[in-house]
Amino acid sequence: MAVVTIGVLALAGGTPDSQRSDESRAQALGEQLKCLQCAGESVAASQAPLAQQFRNEIDRQLDQGATDTQILEWFADRYGDEVLLDPPTSGLSVLIWVLPVLVVLTAVVGFWFA
Repeated sequence: MAVVTIGVLALAGGTPDSQRSDESRAQALGEQLKCLQCAGESVAASQAPLAQQFRNEIDRQLDQGATDTQILEWFADRYGDEVLLDPPTSGLSVLIWVLPVLVVLTAVVGFWFA
């Protein structure tokens, strides 16, 4: 009975797993991209026309065999780093995180000396 159950599960689970893999990859990629028409919403969560276009493009590139990194780079090259919900930290974007810490540290040291 156990052999039959395992056999049925193996045969039934073969094709949908590969489809779910692409669907889960598309969902994960959509969650990493920002909808440019919405305020703070990911492409996966948005119902805006541009978000639908992004999801279609993700599906198209997945069908062509592109990797997740290639797809994210394609969107970043086309729309800029602001399309990424987790943009790379370099250049001026590092100052956004470092400058407030430096200001607070300078104020604490100034109060301590005063």
